[in-house]
Amino acid sequence: MRLITYISTFLPVLFFSVNTALANVPQSPFPATAPGQPTTIDRETMAKEMEARSQIAELNRAIAERKTQIIAKNPKIKELQEKMRLNQEKIDKLLAEDKELQELQKKQSELISDIPTFNMPTNAPPLTISPPVPEQVGKPQTKSK
Repeated sequence: MRLITYISTFLPVLFFSVNTALANVPQSPFPATAPGQPTTIDRETMAKEMEARSQIAELNRAIAERKTQIIAKNPKIKELQEKMRLNQEKIDKLLAEDKELQELQKKQSELISDIPTFNMPTNAPPLTISPPVPEQVGKPQTKSK
C-alpha cells in the first residue's frame, strides 16, 4: 500500500518535470486547474457533494452492519468461511514453497522498506509537495522507520 501511495504521489511530479524539460518552455509543472475541472466551486455544489458523501458513508455503514448480521445468523456462511480459511492455508503453504516467489517478495519488501512513509490516515486528502524550508536546503534527509 505504501508503494502505491508513493508512486501515486511522486509519479505525477516526475512526469510534469520531464514533460517541462522536454518541451523546453518555461512553464509551471502544475496547471492552475486540472483540465476539464471548474475553476471555482460554488457553495451549493459543495453542500450537495458533502451531503452525498455523508449519505454514501451512512449506507456503507448500514451495508457492513447488515452483512455482519447475515453472517452471524447463517450457519451455512460460517461453514463456508471455515472451509475457505482451511483452503487458504493450503494455498499459502504451496505458495511458500516457490523459491522464485520468495525472491520476488524479498525484493518487494526491501523496496517498500526504503520508501519514506508519511503516516497519514487512509481517509486523508492527497499529499501536496511543498518546497523545502530554507534551513533544510542542502542538508541530507534522514530516513525514519
